[in-house]
Amino acid sequence: MRRADIYDSQFAKALPLEWEKSTLESFLKPEGKTLDVGCGTGRLLLSLGGKRLDLIGVDMDREFVYATRDKLKERKMGVDLIVADARNLPFRDAAFDSVFSTGNVLGDVNVQAKDRELMLTQITRVTQTKGTITIEFVHRYWKPKDLLGWLWRYFITAWKKFGGNAVEYGDYTETYRMEDHRVTLTFHAFTTHEAEKLFKSRRLATKTEKRGRFFHDWFFVIGSKVAEQIGREENQT
Repeated sequence: MRRADIYDSQFAKALPLEWEKSTLESFLKPEGKTLDVGCGTGRLLLSLGGKRLDLIGVDMDREFVYATRDKLKERKMGVDLIVADARNLPFRDAAFDSVFSTGNVLGDVNVQAKDRELMLTQITRVTQTKGTITIEFVHRYWKPKDLLGWLWRYFITAWKKFGGNAVEYGDYTETYRMEDHRVTLTFHAFTTHEAEKLFKSRRLATKTEKRGRFFHDWFFVIGSKVAEQIGREENQT
C-alpha cells in the first residue's frame, strides 16, 4: 500500500474537512494568490479549487504531490504543485495574498521546535504585508481525560529528555497499519498559548478559531503582520 493511500484512508478521514474549509473561506483573501503548505494528498486544494483562488500546493513528499496531481487531473482542476520543503520555500518575498496549512503540519513527525520557527519565518516571508496566515494545530488537551493524564505524560517526557532523547512536552504517538506491519509515528500537540506564542515570536498579530467550545481537538491560529512591521516594510519600498 502506498503512503498516499495510507494517508487518505487512515489520517485524512479523521480530519474535520468541512470545518477546515469553512474556516479557511472566512480568512483567505478572495480571488487572491494562495499557498497551501504541506498539501498532503490535496484535501483542501480539491475542496477550495472551485473558488476564485489562484492556488499553489507544496509538500516535501513527492508521492503525495503525485497523488494530488492525479486527483486534480481527474477533476480537470488547474492547480500548480511543487515538491518543496517548508523550511526553504522556493518563492519570492510577499508572493502570496494568503498562506494556509492544515493537518498539524507544524507538529508533524520529525519537526522540532527550531523547524517550526523556520517554517513560520518562511511562511511569513512569502506572505504579503496585508495578507493572512492561517495554520491548523491539533490541541493537546482535547478530551476531559487528557487533563487527568497530563502529569503522567509530562513525567515520561521529562524522563526521556533526561535520557538524551529529542522529545518535547506535548509529543504523542499514533500507530498506522501498513500492509503487513504497524508503524508508530511521533507528533506534537499544541496548547493554544503555545501556538499563539509561536506566531507572536514572528511579530504576527493573532486570532484563534477553535473547533468546539470547551474541549476542542483542532484549532486555527490566524496571523497578520503587526502595524510596526507593516510600517517598516512600507518605508523600505
